[in-house]
Amino acid sequence: MTGAVGIIGRFSANARGAGRRIGAAGGGFALWAFAIRVGAAALAFLTQIVLARLVGEEAYGEVAGAITVLGIVVAVAVLGLDTAAQRFVAQYRVEGDAEALRGFVQAARVLPILVGGAVGSVGVVLTVAHDQVLALAFVMLPFVAALLAQEGVAKSFDWPILALGPTFVLRPVLALGLVLGAAALGVGLDARGVMLAMLVAAALALALQTSVLAPRLARVMPAGPHRFHPRTWLAIVSPIVVGDIGALVASSVDVLALAMTRPAEETGIYFAAVKSLALVQFVAYAIANAVAHRVSALHVAGDRVALRRYVLRACLATFLPSLAFAVVLVGLGEVILGLFGAAFVAAWPAMAIVAAGAVVLAAVGPAERVLNMIGAERACAIVYIATAIVATVLAFTLAPAYGVLGAASALALTMVFEAVALAVVLRAALR
Repeated sequence: MTGAVGIIGRFSANARGAGRRIGAAGGGFALWAFAIRVGAAALAFLTQIVLARLVGEEAYGEVAGAITVLGIVVAVAVLGLDTAAQRFVAQYRVEGDAEALRGFVQAARVLPILVGGAVGSVGVVLTVAHDQVLALAFVMLPFVAALLAQEGVAKSFDWPILALGPTFVLRPVLALGLVLGAAALGVGLDARGVMLAMLVAAALALALQTSVLAPRLARVMPAGPHRFHPRTWLAIVSPIVVGDIGALVASSVDVLALAMTRPAEETGIYFAAVKSLALVQFVAYAIANAVAHRVSALHVAGDRVALRRYVLRACLATFLPSLAFAVVLVGLGEVILGLFGAAFVAAWPAMAIVAAGAVVLAAVGPAERVLNMIGAERACAIVYIATAIVATVLAFTLAPAYGVLGAASALALTMVFEAVALAVVLRAALR
């Protein structure tokens, strides 16, 4: 993995003057991001095992369904500002526009809390009477939205630990500690208890992230006037939000289809299988976050040749390690799933199917992030709208009929469609 990341790190040195002003340590950021996500994967994996064993397949399935809904709705609450931060912060720093930089960062940190609170309140009113587990997920919405938005800001300033640590390390550690503490005290845990622990963990993680981020921003952005460009930002973030929602629907509708049409225990078993493959996707995540604002800098500088080379190497640096991790994880799949409980081993074929789709998708590397950084966000949004439609049709056709294997097949086929569509659009955008 270090060699793959090194490809990006070495190539970063070739970025022209504008790119150098943002910093050329792409490989370093990717390595940090990957290291944090690997550690987070271990924590998340441990958390999922503990939850599955403490509450059983059925309650675990209820939690999985609620978390999946939260993951989709948060794309609305965060308003695409987590991704847009990596574009606008890079742009304003290259241009030396301190007033616009201060204005954007302030908007990116405040708006997701306000929107998340409003959307979450509506969600609670609509669900609390019949699904208290889902209602708690909506209560969690503004905290998660704020975490994601501040993560995007921190990434833009090359602060990987501050960006990723609160969400991917601190949150699961706190949630796991609360759950284990409750169990040690003899508190009977159900799906509602688990969601409450996750809610408290998200609130505490946000408080710590904010307490560290605020003084750091003050050092790199001295106090001064703020200038806001809402029309410009809206023109950029609108398709990003649409694309983010489409992407989340495409990657989550398989779980929703199972939750709505099959027994809850099947949802829990399938969720464990898919989550166990997270390491395959971490490579793409690390590379995408390392290159995003550097791609933006190269785009602003107008160096198309360097940009195309940079993107190609990022794709290679994503695909090869992803393939290796997929082979290892599938090979150990039955052992991994057995840690959740004997019933979970039955999901191994589904795990292998999803892994195949993930490898195909890894071949296009950080295509989605690149498109959003170079002004092709509308084309990217169209891809994800189409992908969401394909995913929904496949999931609600295959999952009700074939259960876990049907959901896995739907997700894998969706990944193949997404990869092909992104490759076509990216090639056209980089000409």
